[in-house]
Amino acid sequence: MPNKRTTQAHDRRLVVSALLTVGFFCLVSGKAFTQEPHTISPRLFGFGVAGGQIRYPEPRENYLVRDRAGNEVVARLHVEVATQRIFLMPDGSLQERAFAQTKPTTRRFVTLHETALAERLEKQFPSFRVHPSHRHIFVFNTSPLFAATTRRVLESMMSGVGTYAKAQRIPTREPPAPLVVIMFRTEKEFQNYKRVPAGVVAYYDPISNHVVLYEESKLMRSRPDLGIQQSLSTIAHEGAHQILHNIGVQQRLSRWPLWLSEGMAEFFAPTQLGRRLTWSGAGKVNNMRMFEIESYLRKQRQATDGRVIKETVGATNLTSTGYAFAWSLVHHLSKNERSRFHQMVRKMSELRPLESVHAFPPNAAICQENLQIFKQYFPKGLDKLEQEMIDHLKKQPYRNPFPNANPALVRPVLIN
Repeated sequence: MPNKRTTQAHDRRLVVSALLTVGFFCLVSGKAFTQEPHTISPRLFGFGVAGGQIRYPEPRENYLVRDRAGNEVVARLHVEVATQRIFLMPDGSLQERAFAQTKPTTRRFVTLHETALAERLEKQFPSFRVHPSHRHIFVFNTSPLFAATTRRVLESMMSGVGTYAKAQRIPTREPPAPLVVIMFRTEKEFQNYKRVPAGVVAYYDPISNHVVLYEESKLMRSRPDLGIQQSLSTIAHEGAHQILHNIGVQQRLSRWPLWLSEGMAEFFAPTQLGRRLTWSGAGKVNNMRMFEIESYLRKQRQATDGRVIKETVGATNLTSTGYAFAWSLVHHLSKNERSRFHQMVRKMSELRPLESVHAFPPNAAICQENLQIFKQYFPKGLDKLEQEMIDHLKKQPYRNPFPNANPALVRPVLIN
């Protein structure tokens, strides 16, 4: 089943994801409304303040603060909690300061130019190459091919995701600061930089605003063709999270229902092999996820009774198969329930930091609030919707990404 727990390490990561994933917009009789939201403790994101009264900033509400090097800088208020303020800093990170450490200012907030940020990263990673581009800065000690592929995929995604969002009337903006991508050659270096559960190969950190990943893996050593295919998919997935958070589609420190957040990242993450390893484009068939769905349905041979959608939408954690069904649901809804789906996404884009539809932690493996929200946007029966989703998938052009591979070698990877 899509939401069945796997390993203990996998569960720990997914529980954290569940705690940080919410939504509170609904449709009743075709009209959107909001219910009174709960708040998420900032400590779930790693901040020191436990919680308290929340205040959201006025337009261009800026303060003078000290950065980590002790320099006085202009920072933009992101959210205020109790006696602490969380700021967007000039380097694009979110940082916390006590009231006494801040001073209101009318000075303009300006993020670091890519050259200045690149120089800072060169000092932090002295043995790495640092390559600034138009909207990204790539920091790496990987092979040149891996770095070049990552750069090509993420740079093409940047414009493609923004264009798609605008076409659906989802408000967007330019990223406030260059998007940093840190690539380590080995898993050991990756884990030494920041300890994450075993099996995680990449993540987007909304606090630092960095994508972090590594190149080498057991699969990459035994079957480089399979390894690069899985790596490429993961790079695009984490890049999608970073882009969506920085162009305003998803506000940082806001959390959407897990199926939608991860399904959207997968929707924007399809890649393809050929003469050049490239991004396929927003909404194209994600062959990696189609491969998992095909394998799952072949083994299960179950009736389309709505159970898959119920478990995917209500899940407070997702296995790799759950990610695949989240993608398939987003793909189906975006094509065949377009008006309702994009209305839901636009409303989710209005979610502010630290708000939730239910109190934390969730008290069940299936989040009933997420199911209620989904049914109010898509009122037809889950069994009928599931059959339509399967029929939709069967019509899609699908190329097996592992046509000559031993299935035992093709294992799901953990993404954050």
